[in-house]
Amino acid sequence: MKNALLESPTGTGKTLCLLTASLAWQQRNSAMVASKPAPTQLAYDERPVTDLSRPRHEQQPYQENKPALAAAMPSVIIYASRTHSQLGQVANELKNTVYRPRLSLLGSRDQLCVHEEVSQMKGGAKNHACSALVKARRCKYHRGTEDMVERAGGGGVVAGGGGSGPPDQSTVPDIEELVSLAKKHEFCPYYLGRGHAPRAELVLMPYNYLLDPGTRRGIKINWSNAVVIFDEAHNLESVASDASSFELTSAQIAGAQEEALRCHNLCTEGGVDEEGGGGATQADNALLVKQALHLLEDAMEGVKLPASGKGFTQKGEYVYALFEHAGITFDTAQAWLGKLQDMSDTLQENALYGQANALKVDVVSRSIKGGFGGGNASGEGGRVFARMSRWHMASAGGGSPLDGRGGGKGGKGGVGVGGGGGGGGGGGAGRVFCFWCFCPGVAMQDLKALGVRSIIVTSGTLSPLSSFGNELRLPFEVQVENPHVIGPEQTPLAGLLQAMSPRSSAWWPVGPSETKGKAKAWIGTLGRGPTSVTLNSSYANRDNDNYKDELGATLANLCRIVPGGVLVFFST
Repeated sequence: MKNALLESPTGTGKTLCLLTASLAWQQRNSAMVASKPAPTQLAYDERPVTDLSRPRHEQQPYQENKPALAAAMPSVIIYASRTHSQLGQVANELKNTVYRPRLSLLGSRDQLCVHEEVSQMKGGAKNHACSALVKARRCKYHRGTEDMVERAGGGGVVAGGGGSGPPDQSTVPDIEELVSLAKKHEFCPYYLGRGHAPRAELVLMPYNYLLDPGTRRGIKINWSNAVVIFDEAHNLESVASDASSFELTSAQIAGAQEEALRCHNLCTEGGVDEEGGGGATQADNALLVKQALHLLEDAMEGVKLPASGKGFTQKGEYVYALFEHAGITFDTAQAWLGKLQDMSDTLQENALYGQANALKVDVVSRSIKGGFGGGNASGEGGRVFARMSRWHMASAGGGSPLDGRGGGKGGKGGVGVGGGGGGGGGGGAGRVFCFWCFCPGVAMQDLKALGVRSIIVTSGTLSPLSSFGNELRLPFEVQVENPHVIGPEQTPLAGLLQAMSPRSSAWWPVGPSETKGKAKAWIGTLGRGPTSVTLNSSYANRDNDNYKDELGATLANLCRIVPGGVLVFFST
């Protein structure tokens, strides 16, 4: 039940080590769980029975034995990395092991959508077009996925070896092969991963999905007793902070009001199913949402901005006064999120296919989730979160609000919310307000609160470990900081400096007399390869086939003549 921070240099086998160690533990733990009798979900307390004339269950209430049940559940391994390409490398490493867990590979529609038309769309338009097709059962790939998940019983992809059949019968080593198989066998990789997640033994996903509360709720994983591994975690702090931050403009709020009115009209004009009075109820809710958003817009316009145009910054608690003016509080946030989701669903279902755009109600919904933790936070916990954040408002036409990030102290005293016009500067250009969380530990503590067993954070660069752990606000009982495989005596700085020469187009040796018995070093630059092609590694030239061929030939030649090995670095 411990957490770990592990730092080890690139190339030392962190991914393979973590995969094999965690899967070996999972197998052993699952075998131990299976060998023990399952605990009952309901149990009596320990008090003795006092009246023998009545059954025990009439004298004592049943008590849920949740801790025992959680400990008896098999642990799922959740392996998160920074990018989809890194997850592909993890899947390829898994293929080379003896372990064959039930696998769920999660990613975005941008990476996994195979629909001929939807895959060409961007952003919110792609998400809404996909949802509309799925709801109408007009996507053949999604229908194929339903059949596959039903046949597998939700068991997940088996990470086997070889084969070219559907992924319930063979391996899925990376996203590219999964997409290729999906086009051939007509299933949806995006929904396949989500369909297999509930019973998967190993789940692979980008860690921004893992930290975003809205995305996390949409993935049906048994979080209790899970082991979470963050690989390549050097960007974890910024991603965790961004997961608890949001920006919202008055133009987006105005657009959401128009969408609320459109939803109301659809409901009252028979555009939605009114069975059981659902249409009338939703029409009323749409008007309530429109009224709340109008109050929120008024509150934004009521904040006085300085004439300097630099915006206004306050402590995070201020955002709750703004939302409270619209009736959105910790107690009501979840209800408002439900109303916004119902509106979004209605608008998606009634949008013409191919014309679905990013809905502004979804932007508002994400903002409420960001500020209120999905509506689940409450009381002092939410206030602590706010004290770790900053609230900033600026004129939408006055430049990027990010200019204010970094946390000015804001004005003295309170600022009225609501009330009269927008005195001060920038009153008529529209407003943007931002909620910036500066503590990555907020998102990490939310993850830990789901009941996960252990969190393992690893990368090649985490030092200093103590401050990194403090930022994440979790106890890391295990901390390992492995040394670099190349010691300082192997590349003496003095020897390198002595070896420097104007001859920058060639490589040359540093002799023992120059390094005084220390290890030899080679220093210099190589501008051309074996066939005189320029080795230009700029971003514009990085995908040039001639350059890649020349670079490969250069490295192959060097490896043949350098006896002690070659360490190669590529810019990202």
